Amino acid sequence: MTNGTPDTAPPQTGRDADTDPEDEPEGTATARLLGYAGIIPFAALTFALFAMPEGTTAPLRTALIAYGAVILSFIGGIIWGIGLRLPDSPKAGAHSLYLYSIIPSLLGWIAVLLPVAVGTLVLAVSFVMALVHDRSLTRDGHLPDWFGAMRLHLTTAVVLCLLVSLLAAY
Repeated sequence: MTNGTPDTAPPQTGRDADTDPEDEPEGTATARLLGYAGIIPFAALTFALFAMPEGTTAPLRTALIAYGAVILSFIGGIIWGIGLRLPDSPKAGAHSLYLYSIIPSLLGWIAVLLPVAVGTLVLAVSFVMALVHDRSLTRDGHLPDWFGAMRLHLTTAVVLCLLVSLLAAY
């Protein structure tokens, strides 16, 4: 302790965090790599919808919606994990995070059950809603800045793929 303040500051997150990649925790590069690699199935399936002959794309559309549902569930799991790190009191907000964290999974499941075009739109809207929530968690310091920025990039790419995939149907 120096002058009544701790010698080591806690790691910063949220809007005041330093986002210099050299200052990021170990493992951040791996998380980024895997996060961006998660776009590959969205892009590949969307491209394949245009490359395949008409009438043969139903399995690709099903795969695209199923993959989107899985990724939405993963996003919900991240929020559940944040809740686990908070004190178990209503004031801390863990309860609302637990409740919110199941919504992406439920929306993904519903998207799988709906007709393809409607399910695809449900996924696109769900990804945007999850992004808005994650960005607020970033501003509040529950998620690091680099993650909030990455989620913006990933969600933009995913929503574009989903919307472009709808064009292959018409």
